[in-house]
Amino acid sequence: MTTEIHKELDSEAIANKNFEILNNELAVKIQVNLSHGSTIANLILFFYSILSLTLFSIFYRRGSLKAIRNRQSEKERIKALEKKSQSQQQILQGLTHERQELFKNIEVLNTKYQTDKEKIKMNEEEMFEEILCLEGQLNTFIELKKTGKTKLMNLNPPYKNMKEGKGLNQGGMNLIFCQSFFQSFIKIL
Repeated sequence: MTTEIHKELDSEAIANKNFEILNNELAVKIQVNLSHGSTIANLILFFYSILSLTLFSIFYRRGSLKAIRNRQSEKERIKALEKKSQSQQQILQGLTHERQELFKNIEVLNTKYQTDKEKIKMNEEEMFEEILCLEGQLNTFIELKKTGKTKLMNLNPPYKNMKEGKGLNQGGMNLIFCQSFFQSFIKIL
């Protein structure tokens, strides 16, 4: 039993000693000697080198992929803008060509208008002259008609008989022929 008590005292003393050490702040001092070229120093250097190269390659790949995507999207935008520019150029060329055609049509129509205007003016003058000529002929025919009527009236008495409804002789037939001839002539006028 004394041995047991002694053990307990020893364990109590050890616990007290440990408690005292903890209260006095436990300080652990480790000294490592890493000399240049030692295996541990080379392993640490190798580990950090691999870690930094891995991180660099990850960020480099991300950056290069992003740059490639940006270049492709820029190329696609440039191609789309070039296509749009070409279509706009074609539209512009079409409009320019259409404008030139319209100017040519305007010039042709203007020339045609001027020639038609001159023709109309000439036709108008010719028609006016023809109207004057026809009026002169009409006046001449009216005078001829009047003289023809007076001559008919002054002709033989058989014409008077014919007007009165009396019988006709040989001279009366010539008169009827002359009268029908002048009536058809007057109708023509």
